[in-house]
Amino acid sequence: MLSSKMRVSTMLGMGFALMMIIMLFVAGFGLVSLSQINNTIVINDGNAERSAVAKDMSSAQYRMIISIQNLALLTDESEMATINQERLQAKSEYEALEMKLNQLIFRAKAKEIANQVKRERDIGMPLLDRVAQLGLANKNAEATNLLIKELLPLAKRWRDQLEEMSVFQKSMSEASSKEAIHLYENAKFWMITSLIIGLLFAITVAWFIVHSLMKQLGGEPGYARDMVAKVSEGDLSLVIHTKAGDESSLLYALSKMVESLSNTIGMITLSAQNLASASEQIASSATSLSQTTSEQTAAVEQSSSSIEQMAASVSQNTDNAKMTDGIASSAATSAAAGGQAVQEMVAAMKEIASKISMINEIANKTDLLAINAAIEAARAGEHGKGFATVAVEVRKLAERSQNTAKEIGDLANRSVGVAERAGSLLHEMLPGIRKTADLVQEIADSSREQSNGIGQINVAVFQLTEGMQSAAAVAEELSATAEEVSSSSMQLQGLMEEFILPTTGRRGGRGKRNVIDKTTMQHNLKKHHVIGHHQSSEPDDVAPIDETQFSKY
Repeated sequence: MLSSKMRVSTMLGMGFALMMIIMLFVAGFGLVSLSQINNTIVINDGNAERSAVAKDMSSAQYRMIISIQNLALLTDESEMATINQERLQAKSEYEALEMKLNQLIFRAKAKEIANQVKRERDIGMPLLDRVAQLGLANKNAEATNLLIKELLPLAKRWRDQLEEMSVFQKSMSEASSKEAIHLYENAKFWMITSLIIGLLFAITVAWFIVHSLMKQLGGEPGYARDMVAKVSEGDLSLVIHTKAGDESSLLYALSKMVESLSNTIGMITLSAQNLASASEQIASSATSLSQTTSEQTAAVEQSSSSIEQMAASVSQNTDNAKMTDGIASSAATSAAAGGQAVQEMVAAMKEIASKISMINEIANKTDLLAINAAIEAARAGEHGKGFATVAVEVRKLAERSQNTAKEIGDLANRSVGVAERAGSLLHEMLPGIRKTADLVQEIADSSREQSNGIGQINVAVFQLTEGMQSAAAVAEELSATAEEVSSSSMQLQGLMEEFILPTTGRRGGRGKRNVIDKTTMQHNLKKHHVIGHHQSSEPDDVAPIDETQFSKY
């Protein structure tokens, strides 16, 4: 509806504007009526003044007639002089009043009566003067005769005209009074009617504005204020009562907002609880991972030490193989020279036998170290897969070295037996000696390859150690971050407890609110960034192990 879309200030402005228009209409109508009444009063005052002037003229004319009668009857000159003076004064007053009356009258009827009065006065004034002169001359009989026959009848007509003028002006005054009364009654009626209409209109406008405001608010303003105050205090458990079918009022919108806020706060609270639980689990897992990584790091370091020992043994084996190779070459040369070298060869073969037993012992130790390395690689999990492959290949090399050493030992034993039988069999020993030299060369080559493989294993173990240390650092940072996330989730739950939900009621007091420090939150974000950086950079820091490098083993 239009009223629901109209602003309150607009409605109030329109209502007061219409009321002002009605008030201005009533005031204007009253002013016009008062002006008409005032004009009527002015006219009435003029009529009354003209009537009074006519009466004064009649009185002056009457005094002149009385004075003339006295002059016609008296003979005392002093009295006659006094009476004549009164006559002249009355005459002067009459003439002045006549002049004033001529200035005041404006109606045609009044002017007609005034003209008749003037005609009678023009005839009567000379007669008055003549009778006065006769009386002053003591011609009383002649003055009385003229008075009775001519002046008194004229004076009567003259007075009647003046009376007619007075009556006419009086009738005009009465008509003006009636008109003024009529105007007053008419103005009173219309002003009362206008006031009643204005009052009814004001009541209608007031009802319309109140009804529109109540419809927009949805209830009493005090009730709406109380509901908003409770919501501002965090009370979301309140029930806002609205009228049936109300879907556009402020209270209806407030109830929907409270419902939406309740759902949102409930979801946030549940999420905060889940976040706290998850962060605790992450912290526990990170702590366990850190401990496991530390143990694996120690095991890898121990394996690295064993591999270094094995590298030293292989290096010594290589040196022994080189020495054996030199001895075998000398034996072959000496055998070709003669039987004297046979005994030296026998001694050399015995020495070879002792060295072969040492090689066999080194192979056994290498096998044990390979087994230990495989076990440690299994403990390392995903990080030890390459190391496990290397350990298997080392174990195979150790087995091959052991088998070769066993073969060389058997051969050396047989060579010693053959050398002891006689120099006659020396020419038969030369191929064996040459074969022994070849085998020793092969052992030397195998030892060099073992040395290279052990060096690669050592590099891989070093890289694995660094990876374990980085993983331990990441696990510690993850644990610290999980604790901070748990603390933040607890603070978030504290904030949520400031609200009163419909299902749970108030879960916390109205004390000081737990505010999350901005610096703490920024620190948490930096922690998360550091963890992400470690997780993304660690795989690139570990050099890949090419398994094809060990295919020859």
